[in-house]
Amino acid sequence: MMSELSAPAAPALCRHLRSKQYYMDLPFHASGMDSDVEVPCWCFRTLQMVGPDNGVAERTACTAGRTCYEAPQF
Repeated sequence: MMSELSAPAAPALCRHLRSKQYYMDLPFHASGMDSDVEVPCWCFRTLQMVGPDNGVAERTACTAGRTCYEAPQF
């Protein structure tokens, strides 16, 4: 019996983090942030490369430890 392939678990990133990949129809997470390749990002709340806390908006920074972090809604 063949096992079904499933998408990797979504990273715990802020739901407001965006990249160009977010808007593409890709076969993995809606965030498009599941690869090890760094992509330019911005915050959907500020529409800039910094978040509401003036910290940089990027995959390695927009995690649960930030004051402006909001968990993804699935």
